[in-house]
Amino acid sequence: MNELTRIQPESAASSNTSSSKTLLGEFRQTLSLRRFWLAFAWEDIKTSYRRTFFGVLWITITFLAFVGVKALIFVPLMSSPKGPDYYVMYIALGLLTWQFLQNIMTSATVVFQSFENWIRNDDVPISGYPVITVIRCLFNLLLTALATVIVLAFYRYPIGLASLTLIPALLLTIWTSFAVTLFVGVISLRFRDFGQLMQTIMRVTFFLTPIFWFPEALPNAMKYLWWNPFTHFLWLFRTPVLENEIPVDSWIFTSVLALIVTVLAFALYARFRKRMVFWF
Repeated sequence: MNELTRIQPESAASSNTSSSKTLLGEFRQTLSLRRFWLAFAWEDIKTSYRRTFFGVLWITITFLAFVGVKALIFVPLMSSPKGPDYYVMYIALGLLTWQFLQNIMTSATVVFQSFENWIRNDDVPISGYPVITVIRCLFNLLLTALATVIVLAFYRYPIGLASLTLIPALLLTIWTSFAVTLFVGVISLRFRDFGQLMQTIMRVTFFLTPIFWFPEALPNAMKYLWWNPFTHFLWLFRTPVLENEIPVDSWIFTSVLALIVTVLAFALYARFRKRMVFWF
């Protein structure tokens, strides 16, 4: 925690300014402490894999093993007109996106409870703790993305220009993840049953998202499953790589969703941010 102790005094000093009394001032302060949040998240990940031989690469190794086992089971069961190699990459990209979204949703339900001691005893803005959660999940995403790149390289799959949209897609997903974490975190802190509800929803949604199955196989169900937001975030990352196409409908859907969640999250946090410390 040496990096944290070195950066933390700067955050404590800046937290006493009058601007931190307003919501806009707090978010400015949160942005100014980006080095602190980054160091905090990285230290947390390193602690989880301390004194292991492969360290954080265990995330990549585990994901590769998981994709391999899933491919071994589902390739004989699912027929793809583009061949088994395509289906393996279909699974890899689907699991890559789903694991990140799942990590965000499950972490969001305990984001403030996990940092109770810090929130009670430190002056850094509470809105920064969702930043730590998103960065931590982003680290995991980058390490699992390394495994996905290995799979794509192994099959020598051609990458088209549409894959360039992965960069803005990632930025949109990161921002939406922060807004969702802030929104879900406030609700879960006040109503503890909400975390259990979210876990149940995520288990059910896993099977309602086209991670292993093709939408063409369920044309009638897709009329309703199209409204599943996880499906559209998945298509943002999988369609440009595998089909070399830009999913315009998914871009519109996720952009509108990001706007709605951002407004709700900021409004909810602004309403209850001064009460949250009393909800532990």
